[in-house]
Amino acid sequence: MIYELVIVAHPDSGEEKLSSFKAVVEDVVKLAKGDIAVQDDWGNINFAQSMDGSVGRGHFLYFIYKGGNTVNEEMVRRLGISEGIVRHMITKLGVDEKLNEFVKKYRTPFSKKYAGTVLDIVEAEDNDTSGSKKRFVKNRGCWFSRYEIAPDWKDPASYTWLLNEFGKISPSRISGITRQNQTKAVAAIKRARQLGLVSYVNNEIARQQ
Repeated sequence: MIYELVIVAHPDSGEEKLSSFKAVVEDVVKLAKGDIAVQDDWGNINFAQSMDGSVGRGHFLYFIYKGGNTVNEEMVRRLGISEGIVRHMITKLGVDEKLNEFVKKYRTPFSKKYAGTVLDIVEAEDNDTSGSKKRFVKNRGCWFSRYEIAPDWKDPASYTWLLNEFGKISPSRISGITRQNQTKAVAAIKRARQLGLVSYVNNEIARQQ
């Protein structure tokens, strides 16, 4: 199975500490006889909303890896006892056969090496991206289906247009998207909020330091 992992380390973590976190991931995946396909350092990012009322930023490390059924159990255990980790999150992406597809599609505005957003695809077909969303709402069409894209927690541009100024998520009857994509968008927003990339109380998003 293919998974993605994001580690949010304390912003003052030095290179030695960050290297130790990377080593933990490498060791666990190796023990599970898996492979790491993507290892990306996003650097320090200012949270959209402070975590636990105190930490205002964090250093993000991102991985895509392949592993067996037991890989995540040990991953969670090892990361849980590692000092200096503010948050971490593991998400299942899909089956092994789609590894190359996941790697090819990996883009996020928070990365230096893999910088990008779904709007790059949309703008190639429609220069008025904000207008396109409004038109689909009016015509009861799904914006995600129109461009064959999916909400992704790593890419705020794919879902922040669904948030109002108070952070409330627009229902599908208002946004015009399908129930399936509504469910995906809600899940993406919740994951982003858990990592401090999107605020709980407004539509603010995290910024690179």
